Amino acid sequence: MKEIFQLTLRAKLDEWPFPVWRDILIRSDATFLDLHIKLQAAFVWYDDHAFVFDVGKNRSKAGGAGEWEKGIRSYVSPGLWEEDQQPGEIESIVSLHNERWKLGQSFTYTYDLGDNIEVKLRVLSLAPFDGASLPPSVRARVVALRGFS
Repeated sequence: MKEIFQLTLRAKLDEWPFPVWRDILIRSDATFLDLHIKLQAAFVWYDDHAFVFDVGKNRSKAGGAGEWEKGIRSYVSPGLWEEDQQPGEIESIVSLHNERWKLGQSFTYTYDLGDNIEVKLRVLSLAPFDGASLPPSVRARVVALRGFS
């Protein structure tokens, strides 16, 4: 079993007319689904749409909108994954341990695949697990914020 560590992620709404971001402290044994739930609460959204986390290389400029470079891993809503599984998609119930996180690494969370609300996430810190800042019953918490969504 991998050793638990904690990440601080900056979740930023890029396409907003004013600065809106949340810093989330999360345990590495939390799942992408846990991160989705924390993002929903942090931005005061209602968790009524499908979502996807895209981790790996950024969008291909040569391929055009909607096409992705090889090496991207998409962690998708459980219902979406079950109904129309695509190559490179992984159900979001796997832990963040599934990735090899690096300081400064960025990835994307897309919520509401019709309206495509995109949140850019960046790893601000990687640290050993600290039970004082994240008690065992807490998988993630907001530690800083700016703006309203």
